[in-house]
Amino acid sequence: MVNKMKASELIHPQQTQLDRIEAKLDKLLEKKKPKPRKAHCGVYPPKFEDVWLLYPKRIGSNPKRKALSAWKRRLWDSVMNEDMDSMFGGVKRYSEFCDATGKTGTEYVMQAATFFGPDKHYENDWDIPTQPITVPRDDNQLAAFAVKHGLHKHGEAPQSIRNNYEYRRWIEEKL
Repeated sequence: MVNKMKASELIHPQQTQLDRIEAKLDKLLEKKKPKPRKAHCGVYPPKFEDVWLLYPKRIGSNPKRKALSAWKRRLWDSVMNEDMDSMFGGVKRYSEFCDATGKTGTEYVMQAATFFGPDKHYENDWDIPTQPITVPRDDNQLAAFAVKHGLHKHGEAPQSIRNNYEYRRWIEEKL
C-alpha cells in the first residue's frame, strides 16, 4: 500500500501543535520588540537651558534628557504654561536651599527629573532651616564665641562683667 501525499503537504508539511504554538510565540515576541529610539540631537529649549544652569549640581547621575521630558510633561499638563514661572522659581528656591544646607555637589541633591516629576517638588517652599544660636556651655569657649559672633573684639570684653555667669547672660542678651 502506497501512501499518497497531497501536493500541498509536500510544500507545507502538517504542523504539529508545538509548531503552531512556536509560531504564535514568535508573532507575539515580534510585536513586543522595542522600537528603535530616535537619537536626541542635543538641542534643548532655551528656557530649559536657563533652568538647567541654575539647578544645583550633584554627584552621580542627573540625566538631562529625562529632566527635559518631565519638564515638558509638566508644561503640557498646565494650562497656559503657568507652571514655567513656578518651576523656575522652584529651582531658585531649591538651589538656595541646597547651598544653605550644604547639599550642593553631593548625592543628596534631588535628580532634576524627580524635581520636575509628577509630585511637583518645585512647588515646595524650600525654606532654609534656621538653627538657633546656642551659647557654649564651656566657660572657656565664651570669649571665642563672642568674638566669632561679632559681639566684641578679641581681648576687649566689657569691663562691667565680673564672672562667667554675667558674661554668659550678656552674650545671650546681645544675640
